[in-house]
Amino acid sequence: MIVLALLATMQPSRASPYGAEYDAAFKAMLENPTDLDITFKFAMLARRAGDLEGAVGALERMLIYNPDLPIIHYELARLYARLGSVEAAKRYYRSALRYRPPPKIKARIETEIARLEEASKSSSYSGAIFLALQFQTNANFAPDDPAVRVGGFAARLADEFLEQSDLGAIVSAQLTHRYDLGRDPAVILVSEAQVYGSRQREFDSNNTDLFSATVGPAFVLPNRLVVRPFVRGNWVLREGSTFYRSYGGGVSVRKGMSGKPISGIFVNAVLLHRDFRSSASSLGLDRRDGLNVRIMAGASAPISATLKFVGFGSLEHQGGKAKFERNLGATVGVQIRQRVPAPFGRKAWDVSVTGQAGIRRYASPDPTIDPDERREDINYAISLDLGVPVSRDFSLTAQLRQQWRLSNLPNFEFDNTSVLTGIRYAF
Repeated sequence: MIVLALLATMQPSRASPYGAEYDAAFKAMLENPTDLDITFKFAMLARRAGDLEGAVGALERMLIYNPDLPIIHYELARLYARLGSVEAAKRYYRSALRYRPPPKIKARIETEIARLEEASKSSSYSGAIFLALQFQTNANFAPDDPAVRVGGFAARLADEFLEQSDLGAIVSAQLTHRYDLGRDPAVILVSEAQVYGSRQREFDSNNTDLFSATVGPAFVLPNRLVVRPFVRGNWVLREGSTFYRSYGGGVSVRKGMSGKPISGIFVNAVLLHRDFRSSASSLGLDRRDGLNVRIMAGASAPISATLKFVGFGSLEHQGGKAKFERNLGATVGVQIRQRVPAPFGRKAWDVSVTGQAGIRRYASPDPTIDPDERREDINYAISLDLGVPVSRDFSLTAQLRQQWRLSNLPNFEFDNTSVLTGIRYAF
């Protein structure tokens, strides 16, 4: 009673950010503190609204009045797991097991306890493997109009250098190792390795391989703030030969929030030195050598329990030995994610629509293209993605994506439609 009285005195005079239904349920709970049905209704509304701490507080008060409520032990375990309180989650899952739940619920609880035990180990691995086929209407990212510029004069491209379609295969794998240093607040050493490869049926010049490694500590601070400085190295190959190498580092900051309108934000800053390698088929690539600086930021906002809105943006500066290779770009985008009931099977499907637009300006004209015109590109892209879980570890992916690039120099204008389908295995 004392706790509820204190809550009543702390209740804000204005509406909360969680909506009128939440506010009404909260008021009803305060007016009927011993009515467990009303308290449970508020807890479920709070969970859907993103107020996880509020839901936890309500459910724990229910156990004060009646500790023998197995569903409350179970719901508290799930909430504490979402909040990252592993030990509390395991404690409530185990207390729920003491009430001998039905076999399906018991199996689910035991699986979650095993997952939390694995997550709480000082050393743990996770990763994913992705295999896909991709068809592109413009696999060589070339203009569909033969009229271009060379040295400031009008010229025409041969048909073989115009837009061409192709089918390609993609394979990628990622492995992450986390080692908890046993500090409080937590410090976790995170090491990541990524491998990517693509092969085209016709355009061998677009065959690409990537090897990347990232290492750095993650500082898990109070209030769901995670700060992670890191070092990174990349090696990119084209047609089996080095395209460029890069090395550097950066910092990633993530902040989780329990509520609306924002449920989480992130900011990443990365500085890499890129070292390009010229070849017989790509002369003058070393003129692109220089620092690449990129800052990315974004925020997610839950609209409902199954609908989420994500906004993001980035600024990027690419240096270069040649001034005409230096450029500055900015991109903004939005994504809407919706979890929908599965037409078949038990697990819900994930559907997302992403749109983005960006501009990139170069520092000076390229005399080989047009000595009087600095290049300026405007890029647009929109994609529709579908994720279909097959099991706990496997999922199917499909994507339809459309790209457009508008440029003041016709050499760099193109559009491309791609269709991708693949399978993902996570462990």
